[in-house]
Order: sequence, then structure tokens, then C-alpha cells
Amino acid sequence: MSSEISLLAEMMKKASRIVFLGGAGVSTESGIPDFRSENGVFQATKEFGYPPEVLISHTFFMKRTAEFYRYYKKIFYILTQNQIRRMQRFQKWSGAAPRPKKKKDRVEN
Repeated sequence: MSSEISLLAEMMKKASRIVFLGGAGVSTESGIPDFRSENGVFQATKEFGYPPEVLISHTFFMKRTAEFYRYYKKIFYILTQNQIRRMQRFQKWSGAAPRPKKKKDRVEN
């Protein structure tokens, strides 16, 4: 591991809060679908007959709930699974443990 990466890992371990600002290049490398490619989010119009901004709208949810969930599961299941795997790899690599968040009277990771 390079000294720069080691230094970054140490800084992250000591930090009480971390904010990450990323763009499309970071997300696609993480397995998050982009917008314009062959498998991108905008391809929803071809498969579902509606653009993504309509598919995830409240109105669409109320009128076409089954179709809303079919799209939601397809897109967001991919996002969730990729995010979990990446976070687990990062935690293993860095030695950082997730910090519990208090939510009402219970503690959640």
C-alpha cells in the first residue's frame, strides 16, 4: 500500500465524520448504472415505456404501483448490493468499523 493511501486510511480512521463528493466516473466504477449507456438509467424508456423520472414519481407509484416496484427493484437492488459489497471491502481494507447511528431508542448500523 502506498504511503499516500496509508495516510488517507489513517485520517479516515481518526475522523469523526467524512463527506465524499463524487461524480459519474466514481459511481460507474462502483457498479452504479450511469444515465446514457446501453444499460443506463435512461434505457428504462425502452424497457418500461416511461422515462425514469416518471417511473420514480409519486403519481406513477399511486397509479401503477406494480410497475413502479418492478423498476425500483431492478435499479435500486443493483445499487444497494454494489454499495454493500464496496463498503464491506473498504471496511476490511481500512480496518474501519461502521459507526452505529442512534435512531429513536434503538441503535442501528
